[in-house]
Amino acid sequence: QEPFDKLAVTDRGFCFFVMTRGFSSIASGITNSDTLAELTYPCERGILERARENQSPVVLFYFDADTDHGRYLRLDTMPDEDVEELRLPIENTITKASVQKLIREMQAVPKTSRAS
Repeated sequence: QEPFDKLAVTDRGFCFFVMTRGFSSIASGITNSDTLAELTYPCERGILERARENQSPVVLFYFDADTDHGRYLRLDTMPDEDVEELRLPIENTITKASVQKLIREMQAVPKTSRAS
């Protein structure tokens, strides 16, 4: 059972997994999701462990369905501690430039497997 939604492949053949989730700012009563310092997402049980064990990087894309504002968070490099919610800082706002930078960073540092 694969917990990730998509496999992304760059034009140079670099692969990473994408997990997409969303929320409704209207239903949540949030009027400014694009300017909040952090968005939080409840951490699904076992998702960080599966991401860390994966040979390819895993990135969460989290979107406000009402405004199309989105943020990203790399899951496979998260600390080994148990977390109940993920924090997506405003610095991780999804733009063409920020995703290109993320991909360059993932390509520059080869992932080492933590699986035993």
